[in-house]
Amino acid sequence: MTLLLVSLALAPRGVEARPPALSPLQSTAAQVIAGVNALRASQGLTPFQTNGTLMSVCQAQSDYMASIGTYSDTDAQGRSSKQRLIAAGYLAVRASENVFEGTNATAQQALAFWQGDALHRIALFDPDLRDVGAGVTVSDGVYYYCQIAALSGNASSGSSGTGGTGGTNAPAAPAVVPIVVSTPNPDGSIVHVVRPGDTLYAIAQAYGLPLLALEQLNTVTSTTIIYPGRKLTIRAAFTPTVTAPSATPRRTPTPGPSQTPHPPTETTTPAPGTSSSQAGGALVIIIFVALALAGAVTALGLREKR
Repeated sequence: MTLLLVSLALAPRGVEARPPALSPLQSTAAQVIAGVNALRASQGLTPFQTNGTLMSVCQAQSDYMASIGTYSDTDAQGRSSKQRLIAAGYLAVRASENVFEGTNATAQQALAFWQGDALHRIALFDPDLRDVGAGVTVSDGVYYYCQIAALSGNASSGSSGTGGTGGTNAPAAPAVVPIVVSTPNPDGSIVHVVRPGDTLYAIAQAYGLPLLALEQLNTVTSTTIIYPGRKLTIRAAFTPTVTAPSATPRRTPTPGPSQTPHPPTETTTPAPGTSSSQAGGALVIIIFVALALAGAVTALGLREKR
């Protein structure tokens, strides 16, 4: 940076001053780590310890970014920094990564960019993170930087103990902590109780659950510290589907030929115990009696006239 300022000051007027081309030796991973720890010291924070595994993972990510010609927070397999650390043998409880690219970009420029927002500042100033690694790759004058700060769940995380000035000691192989898988509850839910050494990545693998799904179920991220005793939802309880009762259709009878309506017909209902022949005989008797009475009346009238 000082060389750049001197070049600008000595450039003749009227001639545009151009920054000198940087070589890989002028912008190294050690410079990145030294710059990070200088920033932490300015905030009264403990310096990071350089970790060999983090250095390797960072350098591999820088190489990958140079191969695709752009910055990326994931590798060719789509893995996050925490997933890459675990795959490399570092038992990451938390991890935060910063990446940067720029033509002839210096380590100081990368650090200045990372200080610009809260998300990038996690890997610089988080007081709970302990180890650090960095990687730098240059391709066609473009520099690709990667910096990772992490916290290991293993007491022996392989830190160099040099305060972050370029140590590359290989970490001791972390003990593999088996995940105790919980059995489903009667309601179908599965709840995992975190044990010492458990990580979100290992828990997700043990249950055959995507890491992103586990994080969404429990509202956590790859930087969340999970303490022993915490309960993580692996599967929610089964919710029975409410089915509305279906209405049974009523059967509509089909009218037959005999059900065709007809106009009502008046019928004379005979008195109980009386047949039609009996009614006719009674009528003859009534007529006969009436004629007899008429004849008697006529005879009486003739006698009176005499």
